Amino acid sequence: MALVVLAGIGLSVRPRHAPRQPGQRVIGVMKIKAQGDVDPKDCVLTRVKLSTTLSAYPLLAVFSKEKLDFIRSAEGSSPGRGRKLTEIEVAEQLSIDMMIVGTLAASGKTYELLLYGVDGITGQHLPGVQVRESGTNLLDIQARAAAKLVRALGMSVPDRPATTAEPGRVEADVETYRLVNEMMGGVAGETGSAEPDEGPTSLRIEWIGVAHAQSTETDEIAVRDLLERYRLAIQSEDLDTLSALHVDLNAQMRAAFERYFENADELAVEFSDFDVIIDGDDALATFTRRDEFRDARTEQPIEMKIRISSRLERLGDGWRIRGLEKGS
Repeated sequence: MALVVLAGIGLSVRPRHAPRQPGQRVIGVMKIKAQGDVDPKDCVLTRVKLSTTLSAYPLLAVFSKEKLDFIRSAEGSSPGRGRKLTEIEVAEQLSIDMMIVGTLAASGKTYELLLYGVDGITGQHLPGVQVRESGTNLLDIQARAAAKLVRALGMSVPDRPATTAEPGRVEADVETYRLVNEMMGGVAGETGSAEPDEGPTSLRIEWIGVAHAQSTETDEIAVRDLLERYRLAIQSEDLDTLSALHVDLNAQMRAAFERYFENADELAVEFSDFDVIIDGDDALATFTRRDEFRDARTEQPIEMKIRISSRLERLGDGWRIRGLEKGS
């Protein structure tokens, strides 16, 4: 297994996913640009949901946005570099086969999503890997576009993707995902986001050296404990505990939690598939979050499944949640 040293900060990158299956592709959804009357948060949501849907296919391994941005900023902040890595440099670093980029345009209530594939090595557009979808339901547009991308790669599309809600439950709507983004500290005009379920791919950055490795293992246990307390506080709708677990639970984040709790009756929260990156007093914790609740307005059972990537900070008395990774 190759070991890549990130210059100047003493970190090593070890991809921990299983050996590729025949025909498997490694993908990164790199950027979705806004055009026209588009709320920047809808571009974030589109990147999130595309990764969610694509990761449902067993022959696609999808890196999360937050990991891509974390690697890009950590490498770019190394002494002597003075710049962030380009997207293609990140793709090369992580052995990404295909980068997905695109634009989201809006006119009134109608969206148009254009996506195309870019070779992760050459940077050239991939022939035949271009998708255009339009309509008024953004989640449907994203799902259809992802399915078309899969077909363009020569893969079959199942009748019921693994990312859809279980029978009897309805997938959360766009506003629910936007609320989760705000709960995690995302605001309009910023590119940080909650991150969706990304499938089997896993990447961890660890300190080189025995002493550092031991410290990282201890820190990861502490981070996992923090996340469990965070999960329980969400499930019990305990704003005071949530505030204590954050570096700063600002007014916007608190208001988003309150709106979410008002609508989520019988809330059950599950965290799984943890992945932790530790860099000194900073950490990036990525995990799958699944919420089930009854919509207080419609009485419908709702399921939300999303991949969260949150920055953490070590303070004097332990780790605290800082919020979403803010990409560039």
